[in-house]
Amino acid sequence: MIAPIKLAQFLLQLCAKGQRTESGVLIQCPFTNDQLGLYLGLSLETVHCCFDDLTGLRLIEQRGSTFVVSDLRALEVFAGQQP
Repeated sequence: MIAPIKLAQFLLQLCAKGQRTESGVLIQCPFTNDQLGLYLGLSLETVHCCFDDLTGLRLIEQRGSTFVVSDLRALEVFAGQQP
């Protein structure tokens, strides 16, 4: 599994408990990027690159440890959880 997909799947798990708003699903990441890397088996640099990739694809918006998933379906497709 490639790194951005691992991260997307993790974010989708957080979405299950996220707050639905007009702009999307608001989620809080309980880990620092270092901790997230250890949890997902990724280097810190890879975690940063993956967040950049997901942000560049407009799948997420990052605001510190808070994220907004504006298009949940698109993130699911990216993560391979929807056809």
